[in-house]
Amino acid sequence: MKNTIINVENPNNNNNNKNVSSTIIEDVKIASTKKTLPPLSSVFFLALAIFLVFFCFLPAQTFAAVVFPQIGSLSVSLLYMVFLIGVIFSPTILKKYDVGISVAIGSALYLPFAIAVCIESEVLLVIGCCSCGFGASLLWNGVGMLLTLLSDQKTRGRRSAIFAAVNRLNFTSNIVLGIGLATGASRSILFIFIIGFGIFGTIFLGLHAMLITRPLSLVLNKREEIKGDAVEKNVLENTRDALMLYTHKDYQPYLLTNFLIYGIVKGWLYAELTTWVKDVGKDQAVAFLVGTYGIFLVLSGLIHGKIFDFYLSKSWKIAIFLSPLLIGAVGMIIAFTARLSSSSSANDELSDVIWFYVASALIGASSGGVESCGYAITSFLYPEKEKTAIAVAAKLYVEVFGQVVGFLFPTIFQKNVIAQVIFFIIAFALNGTIILRYLVVFTKE
Repeated sequence: MKNTIINVENPNNNNNNKNVSSTIIEDVKIASTKKTLPPLSSVFFLALAIFLVFFCFLPAQTFAAVVFPQIGSLSVSLLYMVFLIGVIFSPTILKKYDVGISVAIGSALYLPFAIAVCIESEVLLVIGCCSCGFGASLLWNGVGMLLTLLSDQKTRGRRSAIFAAVNRLNFTSNIVLGIGLATGASRSILFIFIIGFGIFGTIFLGLHAMLITRPLSLVLNKREEIKGDAVEKNVLENTRDALMLYTHKDYQPYLLTNFLIYGIVKGWLYAELTTWVKDVGKDQAVAFLVGTYGIFLVLSGLIHGKIFDFYLSKSWKIAIFLSPLLIGAVGMIIAFTARLSSSSSANDELSDVIWFYVASALIGASSGGVESCGYAITSFLYPEKEKTAIAVAAKLYVEVFGQVVGFLFPTIFQKNVIAQVIFFIIAFALNGTIILRYLVVFTKE
């Protein structure tokens, strides 16, 4: 009787239980994939913290070649080379450890570089370039992942633009420095003041990680576990995946534009255009030139980010990159024209400074468009955490390598302006051709 009781069952129970279990799991999966958009203040908080870090870093980068005329440009190139190498390892680190905390640690590694420029120590400069370069690989790869976490497909452009705008207000550091120098303040004292901003920025990033992004990351990681998306890959596998993106037809136009505008041209501005304006002005002219670049970078980033979200079509989102490309080309034309036509008279020197400021403004507007739309297109095409880390790494490879090339322009071309003109004519023409080719092929498909 006992055995009979145990064996007497509804034959459909097992199937019913399985169906109920499957339904529950599916409901959990569906619920887990629904993303609650964090408040806009979370993006603002992140941007403010990065702003403080770069309020410290940018003047150090600007004045590295001025304080260390023999090794300044080469040391900054070293910084970006370490940055480039660090990007190879950063996706693996960021996928394994908390992204927000890693970004905060990366920001702390910027400080030795600024301190080296402040105390004018060549030994600390080399150490600071290495620590800052590796810190930058953690910070910028992590920022791309954080922006993806803090936005959705409908708000990629606006939130990336707001981040870029608030963050890039760091150009005011060069303006503050220029005003301070113009009033006779000591450069070392001004740098001590500026380094304090970097310390506060690191603290704020730590707080942002613990209070905002860490809880979101835990939820995201749980979603990926449920969906089965979390995959452990080593450094070589991550690097291979990143390099493969250069053949991705949708991502390739942006990567090439980023390489030229936010890579080579940006590095060239800091290494070459700053020395041109110093030849016809003073130290404060250098600070104001970079400040002008920053003002228009912010304004342009906001405008381009808004335009990015306005267009729903992927092809139109990619076509937007023609805008910063054209703006940058006009800026370069003005800069080279002013340089080639400059003379030694006082009136002409003042005119040259003004034209260099105009060129810097246009190059800044070009960089702003590429930066805000760059983060947006990366998050738009690769919204999953695993893919975002790899896509941002691919973005940083070309961006950092391009900046290294730009910083080495005085060394590569030996101040040969005509050779530089020829190089940029070819580079801008090729870039524009590739974007137009993509649009033609996309339309046919």
